[in-house]
Amino acid sequence: MKHSLQKCLWYRRPAESWVEGFPIGNGRLGGMVEGGVNRDHMYLNEESVWAGHPDDCVRTDALESMKEIQRLIFEGKSEQAGDMVMNHIMPPKRWFGSYQVLGELTIRFFKTIEYDTYERCLDLDTGVARAEMTEKRGGFGGPETAAVWQKEYFASAAHQVIAVSYSSASGERLNLEISLSREQEAEVLSPEEGVLLLKGRCGGDGISFAGMVLAVLHGGTMKTVRLRKGAAPALQILDAERVELFVSARTDYTCGDYLNQCASDVKRAKAAGYEEVKRCHIQEYQQYYERFDMGFEDGCGEELAPLTTYERLKRIRDGGRDENLYALFANYHRYLLLSASRPGCLPSNLQGLWNYQIFAPWESDYHANVNLQINYWPAEACQLGECHTTLFDWLEKVSRSGARTAKDYYGAGGWTLHHASNVFGHSAPCAVPAGLWPLGAAWLVRHLYEHYLYTGDEEFLENRAYPLMKGAAQFLADFLVEAPEGIDGAGYLVTNPSHSPENKFYGKDGTVTTFTYGAAMDFEIIRDLFGSCLEIIGHIRERKPGFEAAFEGRLREILTRIPPLKISERTGGIQEWIGDYEEWDPGHRHLSHLYALYPAHQITPEKTAELARAAKTTLERKLSHHYDGQGWSYGWMSCLWTRLREPERAYEALETIMKKLTLHNLFLEAHGCPQVGDAQAVPAAMLEMLVQFDGERIFILPSLPKAWGDGWVKGLKAPGGYVIDMSWKNGKVENITIQEDAVFHPYPIVMQE
Repeated sequence: MKHSLQKCLWYRRPAESWVEGFPIGNGRLGGMVEGGVNRDHMYLNEESVWAGHPDDCVRTDALESMKEIQRLIFEGKSEQAGDMVMNHIMPPKRWFGSYQVLGELTIRFFKTIEYDTYERCLDLDTGVARAEMTEKRGGFGGPETAAVWQKEYFASAAHQVIAVSYSSASGERLNLEISLSREQEAEVLSPEEGVLLLKGRCGGDGISFAGMVLAVLHGGTMKTVRLRKGAAPALQILDAERVELFVSARTDYTCGDYLNQCASDVKRAKAAGYEEVKRCHIQEYQQYYERFDMGFEDGCGEELAPLTTYERLKRIRDGGRDENLYALFANYHRYLLLSASRPGCLPSNLQGLWNYQIFAPWESDYHANVNLQINYWPAEACQLGECHTTLFDWLEKVSRSGARTAKDYYGAGGWTLHHASNVFGHSAPCAVPAGLWPLGAAWLVRHLYEHYLYTGDEEFLENRAYPLMKGAAQFLADFLVEAPEGIDGAGYLVTNPSHSPENKFYGKDGTVTTFTYGAAMDFEIIRDLFGSCLEIIGHIRERKPGFEAAFEGRLREILTRIPPLKISERTGGIQEWIGDYEEWDPGHRHLSHLYALYPAHQITPEKTAELARAAKTTLERKLSHHYDGQGWSYGWMSCLWTRLREPERAYEALETIMKKLTLHNLFLEAHGCPQVGDAQAVPAAMLEMLVQFDGERIFILPSLPKAWGDGWVKGLKAPGGYVIDMSWKNGKVENITIQEDAVFHPYPIVMQE
């Protein structure tokens, strides 16, 4: 097999754990491919296999308690307010259910093979994973002959199945056994010859699910067997030339007749045939994936060609160069976004689509205080805007429950979303104290406006984006309250309760506390959202005179009454809370109060130099206090350094990720657990280095690190509708083509000097 340095992950041995496997996915169905020799194994996922119920972790008696909490916070009694939050706001059931693994597909080969050579790869150009091995053996006094075994795996969006093929290039016959299993709450049946059915119900009373595998033989025989009394059925295949498997899964979350639909999926794929399913998969996949590409000229190509992906990762950890491993990482995470977030599907969660546990870390949920947003940061720039739409569909669902939460908890209009959610659209506070953070909706709706800035879709802006954005703004307008005399920020409109995710501080009485009023991030988000709403109102008013005049007036008035961004007299950095409090953990992983720098454009080196210097001080202070950075947060830090025109610091953050926080299959680590979706901060930072938007202008190569002095990019999209192809040498643009035929907003383009 030939391996592209930017477009292929490959290894010389099978995966021995989940974080060594290859993820495949079609947006709805996922699998983790191990490529095993004598026992091949795949964890299977369907996006809606979630434990829990729509009304979990909700209480309707919180409004009066919330008013008392606000009073206590204004009086400086944060510890008492925190007790009330946990006892009167958080529900008795603190956690909603987890995203769960669907089940496991296991293929056991009867013949024990010791391979002489082995290779498995994930080809990002086609979205197909493969494994190939040769088995050395001696004849009866004759020369040795090599048996060659081949395996292939992909997840087809066109046919809604996972497809697997086993064959031998040397003509060997296949003898194997196929089984399905799940740790709990499921049974396995064989409803007809050549078919296994896994079915169950999450928690015994939640979402019902089904997974089905259909085997297709070329030659040989197949029968259903039970290995022991009471065991689940398995498929036994003998003397086959080739074996193909089609796997589907459905749930009653979106499909009422999920069992029959599951059977229909695999039978449709069988009727088409494996090669046709594969052809349609590649064609459908490439219409998205081929829009964008990038790479670097680092002079290491010949040295790197024989190295596996893990050996390349180790090379960086040992101090060597391999700039195209970063390009591979960016392309791989484009592949992961496309595999986990297709139009019509659910959004990518903390694990993207892939999860091997019944109870996943952090429920593998939707964390709205940064993680879910990160999943989509690079979507528009790398021309995967269609993947972004899954988030918008989900937000429409959440807005309905969010309207009830706004009313029941705060007596407010509009809609809100707290820090964690699920497929049922949970919007209320839950879990730990950090769960009381009602700014999730206001942050997430910026993605709607961003989609418009890249596409120019006027119908989307007026009929989908603006109504959701207005609802989030309406909530905040009702939520704000005037700070009383005698305290910090007196006379300003402030948020209460408030905290800076997920940091704590020392109050004036010396106690460590989470809650206050008026955390800086709140007002940064409010300025961002209200400003975007005002831009939309002005834009729509050009063809609809008088549009939203009253709401416009209210937003403008509020913007004059919220606290300004401050520079801390104590640290010289951006002040994180309404008071200049001392952080409990100065090296805390969250960078919440730098939202104004990234993803927003309120702080820029050109327009707000003093605040930009303070933002730099904030980052340096974090790093000097043993920064508790995880994979996602170092990625965010890289984005921030890039906006500050500090390319070497931005590159250093990405290098830290590669050296310390990247797992075997290029997933990232957070607190010792793998995470997938929020690794998108890495390609987001890389794209910011190449093309950057400050809300008014587009900068070309604004923050390019020296290590990437020579390189190229194809199909990088910028706000306004520009599509940019360029190459650069010694950090300067060599060739550039800017497609302007679809440009709807001609933002000025600034070339680097």
